[in-house]
Amino acid sequence: MSRFSIVYYICGHGYGHAVRSIEILKALRALSPGIALNIRTNAPRWLFSSLEPPVTFSAVQFESGVVQKNSFSVDVKATLESAGNLLERLDELLDAEVTALRRCPVDLIVSDINPFAFEVAQRIGVSGIAVGNFSWDWIFAGWVQRYPHYRFLIERFRFAYRKAALLLRLPFHGDMEVFSRIEDIPLVGRRSARSPHPIRRALDPGVSGRRLVFLPLRDDDLSRIQWQRVGRIENIQFLTLSQRFKAPNLIRYSDETVPFEDLLAASDAVICKPGYGIVSECLLNRTPIVYVPRRDFIEDGVLRAALRRHAVSRALPVADFNRGEWQRTLDLLWSEKKPWPEFHNDGARAAAQVLLGHCE
Repeated sequence: MSRFSIVYYICGHGYGHAVRSIEILKALRALSPGIALNIRTNAPRWLFSSLEPPVTFSAVQFESGVVQKNSFSVDVKATLESAGNLLERLDELLDAEVTALRRCPVDLIVSDINPFAFEVAQRIGVSGIAVGNFSWDWIFAGWVQRYPHYRFLIERFRFAYRKAALLLRLPFHGDMEVFSRIEDIPLVGRRSARSPHPIRRALDPGVSGRRLVFLPLRDDDLSRIQWQRVGRIENIQFLTLSQRFKAPNLIRYSDETVPFEDLLAASDAVICKPGYGIVSECLLNRTPIVYVPRRDFIEDGVLRAALRRHAVSRALPVADFNRGEWQRTLDLLWSEKKPWPEFHNDGARAAAQVLLGHCE
């Protein structure tokens, strides 16, 4: 039984960083059952409910992330200000992290994709490995063009990233040349192993004979929709995990025992924002995707290009999304004749093998 101890920093911005990190953590546990896992994140704790104990959690935030006006646009100025405020306190935050980690055994630090985790790793004398498809210096570079006096943020991020021993780079990535060593790994995501038919029957017997469209969106996104227009769309049932909204063709499903990837695979399409997690899992499950482009999300360009190249996909302007004008875009989506490429979902195991190799 392995007694390795890994500290894993996970960005709490959105759910995608946590979801893919959980898959890698599961793979680590499968390959090394006795491994000690210390997760340090400000992501919601409930996201990690599928991880088998023992796992140590610490609510840690020393990464500014992104300040959003809503799910589809960034408050760029507020984001830059927040990052600047964090850097003013960074020395104190780093001291606290180093003090906390020196109280317990640590063989390796992994980060998706907090730059300052690698400074902690250097100070306690262990390797730090990055996992991701973008780095914050690349994200912020697009915004700093408008606010050049924040250029110091990018330089500070790069100073920290250069201390990483290795980057495990995921597909559909931005410019990550700040890392001195890069190893590409396959997609990390969840693929359903179940037949869609019993899942659809469990959702609602009325689904039979009609298309099923999954809406994996937060209540704030769903609250902007004109549901009376959605309710007039015929021969389509829409699936949401929220209990707040009503329409005659809306299924409100709250059974948490059905994994997300099973709901995704059982659907004829999904309407969502094009984040890394949902893009990778639509590809793995071959679920057609209608995506709402986001404003000032730098990584959207890379992810949308991946969808255009590999997926059955269509863009839906945010105004049409809010108005519930979805019928035409869905019809165009389902009329598209495009072969799906084969994507292997062994990225989590590949990452885990590399990480364990650095513990030895």
